[in-house]
Amino acid sequence: MFEIVFMNDHHNCETCGSSYASGYIIKKDGEVVVDKTPIAACYDDSDYNQNEAYLEVIQLAGIQIDVSTEYSDCSYEDDDYV
Repeated sequence: MFEIVFMNDHHNCETCGSSYASGYIIKKDGEVVVDKTPIAACYDDSDYNQNEAYLEVIQLAGIQIDVSTEYSDCSYEDDDYV
């Protein structure tokens, strides 16, 4: 069984201001198999979102999935929504 533990980190710098980062660890049968611990910093934050965690669990379960980043053109004319 897989378990996902989501985490957040916060860093406050007098020069740069506040920084926030999100991350997670994935455990399988109680053992950590993926460690994406968030690190909030002035530069080079380590930030990971929940969708990345879910995709990693799917892949760890042996399911291959292709993720498309193509977006359709959602333009419309003003007259379309009267």
